[in-house]
Amino acid sequence: MLFNLACGVNYNMGIASGSFDAIDASKVLTVNKTIDPLALIIKTTVGSSSEIIAYYRKKPTDSFSAVTGGSVPVSCRLLGEYSAKLLLTVHNASTANCADIEYYILGVKKQ
Repeated sequence: MLFNLACGVNYNMGIASGSFDAIDASKVLTVNKTIDPLALIIKTTVGSSSEIIAYYRKKPTDSFSAVTGGSVPVSCRLLGEYSAKLLLTVHNASTANCADIEYYILGVKKQ
């Protein structure tokens, strides 16, 4: 509701989340879109270190901007957005640098 008031538009907002555990190789992860994302937050954890990257846009039709905080030897980034899925790419993961990925999507519920 606060988001609707701030934007001046009555979006039907929703949130989705999920995780991928024990990633030990570079790969592409697939996230099914149940909502059209306005914000995508990805948290990458390796051992006791974490990195958070936030992708955001002002309107559903805008392209994403990104802000990063933290540092880990493994990176997880948005590779692409398609009508039914998001692709995330993981780089530098190995058995020595095993990563856990959490994602949170805030957006407009699909009609």
